[in-house]
Amino acid sequence: MGIYSTPVPLGGKRFSVTYRLTGDETLAQAKAHDICFEQTVEFPAELTPAGDIREQIVGHIASFEHVAENHFDVVIDYAVETTGFELTQFINVLFGNSSLKPGIRVEKFDLPPALLGKFRGPRFGCAGWRALLRVPQRPLLATALKPLGLGPRALADLAYQFAVGGIDIIKDDHGLADQPFCPFAERVARCAEAVARANRETGMQCIYMPNVTAPADRVLANTRLAKQVGAGAALIAGRAAGARLLAVIFLALAGVLVIAGLARRDRTTAPVVTPIVVPFVFPEVFPADITEIALENRRTNHILTLDKVPGGWRAENEAGQAVQIDVTKVPRLLRILSTLRYNRSLDDSALEAYGLADGGWLIVRFRAGSPYTLRIGDNNPGETLTYVRRGNDGPALLVAAESVSVIAATMDSLQNNPAP
Repeated sequence: MGIYSTPVPLGGKRFSVTYRLTGDETLAQAKAHDICFEQTVEFPAELTPAGDIREQIVGHIASFEHVAENHFDVVIDYAVETTGFELTQFINVLFGNSSLKPGIRVEKFDLPPALLGKFRGPRFGCAGWRALLRVPQRPLLATALKPLGLGPRALADLAYQFAVGGIDIIKDDHGLADQPFCPFAERVARCAEAVARANRETGMQCIYMPNVTAPADRVLANTRLAKQVGAGAALIAGRAAGARLLAVIFLALAGVLVIAGLARRDRTTAPVVTPIVVPFVFPEVFPADITEIALENRRTNHILTLDKVPGGWRAENEAGQAVQIDVTKVPRLLRILSTLRYNRSLDDSALEAYGLADGGWLIVRFRAGSPYTLRIGDNNPGETLTYVRRGNDGPALLVAAESVSVIAATMDSLQNNPAP
C-alpha cells in the first residue's frame, strides 16, 4: 500500500457543491457518502487507504440538512486541484458518475477565487447583449424560425417579418441544420440579409442567430460563414457539441456572440417558469405601416407633422412651413410607437392625477392604415414610468419613461428650422 501514502501536493483551497437528495434520511446519508467517493477517486470507500487521497482528494461532507419530506440537501466540498482547472474535468467532478444514479440533483455550487479565476464567464453578458441590440431596459424578445421543411427563401421571409415586427433575436430552430431542402449556407445568407434589410427600414438592431451545430470538423467553418454574411450571433446545441468543443469555439471566435442551447432537459427536475407578458399599447401597428405622424407639444405650442413620401419623409411645422429634418431619426420614432409596452392599466377616474385630464402635454397622432393617438401625461414619483392613454377614452397606462423621453427628444431634434 506504499504507493497510496505518497503526499499529494494541494494548496488547501476547496469548492463546494450542494446536492438535493431524495429518500429517507438513512438512504440520503448513504447517497451523500457515496458521492464523496464517486465524484473523485471512483474507488470503494473500504478500499481507499488513509493519507492525502482519503483526507484531501475524496469529497468532504460540510453539511447535511432536511429540507422537506424525503428531501435533503448535502453540501460537499472538493479540492480545487481535482478539476485540473479546466471546464470538462470541473463538470466531471461536479456531477459525473453520480448523474447516472436516481434521486441526486445539483442545486448550486460555489467557487473560490482560485478556481473561479480560471473561467472567464460570459464574454458579453446581459449588458453586452443589450448594447448589441440597442435595448437598454425593456425585456428582450426572441423567436425561432420554423417549421422544419421550409426552404431558405420562406425562412428568410419569416425572418424579415419578425424583424420588422420588433423581435430582437431571430434564431434558427434547433432542428435546422444542413438539410438538402434547406442548405445551411443559402439559409444563413438569405436570413441574415433579410434581417439587415428590416433593420434599415425600422432603425432597430435585430439579429439573426443561425444554428451552427454540425460535426466537430465543420462547426468552426459554419460559424465563420455566419459571421461573414452578417449574422449577429451563432447558436450551437451545447449538449450535443460538448463542453470542450464549445470552449474551442469561444476561443477561436472571440468577436462572435455564441449561445449554447440545450436540445433537451430533465423534465423531472426542471422548474416551471411562468412567462411575464408585457402587452403592447398598439399591438396591431408595425413600423413599416406608419405613413403619417403629428407630434403636438402643448407646453411649447409646437407641432411637427411628418408624411411619408417616396425616398423619405416630408415635414411641416405648426405654421404649415416645410422644415428640414434628419430623416435618420425617424425610424427610431417608428420603432418606439410600434413596440411601446405598458406594464399596468389604471383606473381612468384619476386622469387629473396622471396629467391626462386635459389630454396630456404631448400628443402623438399617427396613421398606420387606421388613425391612432397616444396622449402622454406626467411621470410617476420615481420618474421611471409615464402615464399615457391610447386615444380619447379607456384607462391610463404605465409605460417606461425612457420610451416617452425618446419621443420628446426626437421631436425636439427634428424641428424646427424652416426649409429654404
